[in-house]
Amino acid sequence: MSVSRQHRRQAAGGSRLRSRLIASALAIASWSAGAAGAYDAPNFDRPPVENDALSLSKRDREEIVSALTALTRNFPEEPRIDDDLREKAIGVALTLDPLRPEARDAHRRLLNGRKPSAVTYFTSLTTISEALWRHAEKLARRDAEPEDRRLAPLLMEIALLVKPGKADPDQLRAFQRASELAPVNWNRFLELTPEENPSNARAIALFRPVTEAEADAPPAKGSEPDNDSGNASTTGPAALPPVNEKNPGPAMVANDSPPGPATETQPDPETDSVPVSEIQIEQVALTYLANDRGKAHAVGGTASLEVREPTTDEASLFGLFIETGTDQSFEMRLTYDRDGPTVSGTDRAEKLIRRVFPRWPNRLFGELTFRPPAATEGAPESVQLGLPALLMLRSAFSGEPLNEAFGPAREYALAGELESGGKVVLPEATRVPEFVRAAVAMPIPPQAVFLPETGERGESQLIDAALAGDPGILLRPQLIAFGSVEDLQPLVFGETPPELLAAIEDFSAVQNLGTSMEVGAIARNAVVRERLAAIVEKWPGHLSARLLLAYGERPEDMGMTLEASRDAVYKVVRPLQEHLDQQVDGDSGGLVGKPGEMTAEASRVLFGLRSKVDPQAKDYLAAAERVLEAYETYFSLNNRDSSLGQQRLRELQQQIGEMVQEMRALGVETPLPEVE
Repeated sequence: MSVSRQHRRQAAGGSRLRSRLIASALAIASWSAGAAGAYDAPNFDRPPVENDALSLSKRDREEIVSALTALTRNFPEEPRIDDDLREKAIGVALTLDPLRPEARDAHRRLLNGRKPSAVTYFTSLTTISEALWRHAEKLARRDAEPEDRRLAPLLMEIALLVKPGKADPDQLRAFQRASELAPVNWNRFLELTPEENPSNARAIALFRPVTEAEADAPPAKGSEPDNDSGNASTTGPAALPPVNEKNPGPAMVANDSPPGPATETQPDPETDSVPVSEIQIEQVALTYLANDRGKAHAVGGTASLEVREPTTDEASLFGLFIETGTDQSFEMRLTYDRDGPTVSGTDRAEKLIRRVFPRWPNRLFGELTFRPPAATEGAPESVQLGLPALLMLRSAFSGEPLNEAFGPAREYALAGELESGGKVVLPEATRVPEFVRAAVAMPIPPQAVFLPETGERGESQLIDAALAGDPGILLRPQLIAFGSVEDLQPLVFGETPPELLAAIEDFSAVQNLGTSMEVGAIARNAVVRERLAAIVEKWPGHLSARLLLAYGERPEDMGMTLEASRDAVYKVVRPLQEHLDQQVDGDSGGLVGKPGEMTAEASRVLFGLRSKVDPQAKDYLAAAERVLEAYETYFSLNNRDSSLGQQRLRELQQQIGEMVQEMRALGVETPLPEVE
């Protein structure tokens, strides 16, 4: 337990008594008012959160209370703000700060049926909504205190109810995650009257499933783009092609034309004439290389789908949608494991699947999970499971099992994210070599990784990685490229095509040469090149064979690309820069080992890069070497606080500045690599 958490719990006894006394005073004032108006006094003896257990700073607490107080005082004629919403706002405000004069005055006036006077702060509903949402997002983090996570959905609900205009799909999903798909339990704290106050119905509507159309709608002017949509296509949705010729199954072919009206093959799911598509396989799983969107790096693991009955608490969610009057309100809903990473992209998979299986069974949950191997350090924060969800749902409804080779800890792994138009891509935020390294790092590395065609970007990144000191990345695992969902489906369902099996087996023989030959020699060997060409002829999507052929065509003395040159030098010098910053700032952290030993190793690596870097990067490399010399000179001083030490520090910082200028002069615009 953290020290701060212990301190809060130790202090809880005394301050909780003080809070209860204040709550009692508020309650007495409420009863003495005797007003029979629509505004009811909150039950401060049963607050929605324990004030003493919150980790809010004084400044954050004041801003939240100010926003909630202004909501109850500044908008008496606003139709979106009814008495139940005022009760929620004033109840939370006085829970967080029972002595806030403006909140106490608003509470007394509302009880007496009088209009509170306006305050000068937070005069816009937009700013109130934004302020509450900003704080709620921080409180909802997975590493936040439990009581913080209890407060987050309360603030999120109020923020969404007062926000002008249509709710943002990302915010709706975040609210549903924070509340764990269960409505906020205000009843123990407030006496709500939904028959009189429409904000309650709007609060229930916040739990409706977010449709793909909403998620891919263009952002409002001035707003940030939807990070979950990537380069969203404006084309119509995709469908699923046949599984194979023997069992054609429903179509899942990518469709670049806008979707037309419902036809006989795509009946309206709201009509009773549409048969229910029952679940044929309740549990499906495959090996998947996900992009951790929180940390922007790749991680291997198992994506799974389990169709299950809802728990007692979850079952009540279906009843919440009675007022919407749609049959789909009771149909199976997609959710995700709360103990795993945040999951996105599944709304796209649902939209595509519903074109084939429009009517889903009632009152079931399809729980999607991504689990890295137990040996993997650091669980991912957020993953996009659109592509595996699409395939696993297809299997669950059709009854066609996935190819066993894609099963957990088997021969094959899948990578790629689903875009709105049915296109599959690798996210540009994470480089292709990172997916390859994530596969190699798994306890049981897959023999082959199936990933979408990345074009010149992916091939150049992989060759650059080989030139920068990781030539083995061209050999293991085998990379198999596919163009679209319809190209992928025959590989995922049924047996692996014999031509692909033969190509994988032939490349395995090339891989075995890596134990006795350098990768460059393998790629330039005439016999090997004939075999590689034959592999590509058997299976044109064998990316590893194509890469080795391209690698062997490069002149032996040809250096790195400009981007690879920049990255290689940057990786050497960046840890020393960080160590210097830590020392100057007075932190105790830094590099392990003596600075002299570290600079000697860095100098050795830079010397080896002299013959490899792009000629345009020679000046950048020379500037980096001068930085190492100045760094070693500075840290060789016994008294770095002396005037001589300060002079050497200025010289070192000047050399770093010159190196940064040389790096910028290269004109490489791609992001700098992560440095461990």
